[in-house]
Amino acid sequence: MLVWLSMIGFDVFLHAGVLADLYVRSSPFLLPPERAFAFIPIGYLSPLGLAILLIWLMAKLSLQGCVEVRLSGFR
Repeated sequence: MLVWLSMIGFDVFLHAGVLADLYVRSSPFLLPPERAFAFIPIGYLSPLGLAILLIWLMAKLSLQGCVEVRLSGFR
């Protein structure tokens, strides 16, 4: 759950902070605000699926803790 919340926090920082000026201007490649707003729940479910997959993979490989996960790439 913490992983998913951190993904959402980063997403809010990126889109509401860094890319906010991009959304204010009209653009042919962006959806209208009403339609884009309808896709927000779908956009937040995909990182939840990724977080669940990563947790499942860590459990399957018996990895616990940050250091062990980082070192597992060198095995």
